[in-house]
Amino acid sequence: MVVNSRASSLENAKFWTMSLEIALSEVPAFGYGLWRALSRQKGITTASVYQHLSELERASLVRRSRVVKFKGRERIFYELTRKGRELLKALRKTMG
Repeated sequence: MVVNSRASSLENAKFWTMSLEIALSEVPAFGYGLWRALSRQKGITTASVYQHLSELERASLVRRSRVVKFKGRERIFYELTRKGRELLKALRKTMG
């Protein structure tokens, strides 16, 4: 049972890594914008997006590129790091 849970957790992590990196591969994006793009694919919450962005940031796969004020609120834009682009390239290569 633990093995299945671990496998499921690993698959979820792969989904998130791939999804966020693909979303960020073209242009920097902010968390809410990423959520809107990804929520069409899978029912996810904005909190999940920010949690995974934080994890990817700690792993040096994404970085905060700029902060923009919009309607009185700050939007933090994220972009892939070189390490993130290299990982995305490797993931795409292994997936065909």
